Amino acid sequence: MSDRLAVIAEQSTSGGFSLFLGNASATFIGAVVVVIIARLLGPEDYGVYALCFTIPSLAVALAGLGLGPALTRYSARLTSEGRESELAVMLRSVLISSLLLAALALMLVLLASDYIAAFGLRRPGIGEYVRLASFLIIFQMIFTVTSSALIGLGRMGYASLMMTIQSAVKAVASPTLVMVGFGVAGAIFGHITGFMVAAGLGLVLLVAKRYKNLSIRSKKSSIGYFESLRIAVKYGLPLYLSGLLTTLVIQYQNLVLAQNVADFEIGNFNAAVNFSALLSLVAYPIATALFPAFSKVNLDSESNDLRRMFEVSVKYGSFLLIPASVIVATLSEDLVSTIYGQSYGSAPLYLSIYVAVFLLAGFGSIILGPLFNGIGETKQTLKITVVTAALFLFTAPVMAQAFQVVGLILAFLASDLAGTAYGLNVAYKMFHLRLDINSSLRIYLTSGISIVPTLLLLSVVNLPSLLNIAIGGLTYLASYLTFSPLTGAIKRTDVENLSQILGKIKIVNPIIKPIMIYENRLLSLSTD
Repeated sequence: MSDRLAVIAEQSTSGGFSLFLGNASATFIGAVVVVIIARLLGPEDYGVYALCFTIPSLAVALAGLGLGPALTRYSARLTSEGRESELAVMLRSVLISSLLLAALALMLVLLASDYIAAFGLRRPGIGEYVRLASFLIIFQMIFTVTSSALIGLGRMGYASLMMTIQSAVKAVASPTLVMVGFGVAGAIFGHITGFMVAAGLGLVLLVAKRYKNLSIRSKKSSIGYFESLRIAVKYGLPLYLSGLLTTLVIQYQNLVLAQNVADFEIGNFNAAVNFSALLSLVAYPIATALFPAFSKVNLDSESNDLRRMFEVSVKYGSFLLIPASVIVATLSEDLVSTIYGQSYGSAPLYLSIYVAVFLLAGFGSIILGPLFNGIGETKQTLKITVVTAALFLFTAPVMAQAFQVVGLILAFLASDLAGTAYGLNVAYKMFHLRLDINSSLRIYLTSGISIVPTLLLLSVVNLPSLLNIAIGGLTYLASYLTFSPLTGAIKRTDVENLSQILGKIKIVNPIIKPIMIYENRLLSLSTD
């Protein structure tokens, strides 16, 4: 690994770890509150609760215009180039424009809420819930824009804090309001309150901690309000359309479920999807930290670094995500039983199939977005999304009608696979980027082999679900770390790279050091 690449990797890993901590704490808190809400409301009301955010989430996507990702890229780029006066103008123009767009979207949803409930969601009695949920639009927009800017400015710790605060406030507000008798409305209002507090914190952190200093230089900027907005929109428009399509797919998924599946099964499906947050703990910080990292690579003079960075990103991302997906699928019944109870009987099956989307990490599924966005090829991100969405829109209703929830999940997996294949083909044609297929296959093999001791152990013990999760997880981890050097999934150069990158994070070093020593010893044995 070159010195330049090592520096980028260290910076990305440090920022990614900050995001991991924030995302982990937010996810843990969020998972707890979701379970509490699901138990308090029951499957039917929980299904209604989930449907109510369909339109507000769509409205946020419609009003975004890709300004959040644009802020991330240009905050990092303009700061590194010393063009802070231009950045100050861009921060101001994007924030004001985003608020105006969000206010317009809120007004439209409020006016059409009864119509949306009756004809869009086929639930005419939930118009008041849709109206209440629509206020999420303003606060989620502020949350998104401010956190995007903070990430681009290298303040990933602040973005992590915002995520944690949002989940913590919701964890207190939503269950409390449900228990005192507000039901679905209380759960919705608690969710909105979390975003309201976190968005306010984001504004304070961005304006007081960063923009205050930048604004002094804004008068020296060579661009004005509308020019900076034009630059941001030009970059972000393909990502806006991509995000819009992704949101449409998610909401279309909910509409397909509403047309073909009972509320009880919708609740089971959402319970299963919530468990994907466990795997997002790994996927989110990787993808988010790599976005500004790829932005720092010069395509003209550092093409070799780009190729090496792509290979390493896919390999190390796969090394974490693939085994995590396998163990979650294996322990799905115990996980659902422990968290949601026996009433969510279909959720384990849905979960074990749904997590297969993370197995595509071995083909670069989570790396392609940060890659194209970082190097400025946002049109390619849009094309990948179009391929994915087109296949899903065609197959989802057919599969859902034939096989209910399972059919919908299979349609989702097939469309994601098609989008990943298209993205890999484009990356090769444009930049000669290739997967290290040998490494990916070895990681898949190791992940599969490592599950055997876990299944054997769990088959001979009869323990409560929580103990099965603990014992099964530890057994799998030990097996995976043992088999990895023996199968060649991890090599000595990987151990050296990981030790160099992770060893500088004080919190991680005491944990990673003994693991790397263990891997080195196994590598020595396998080469003797």
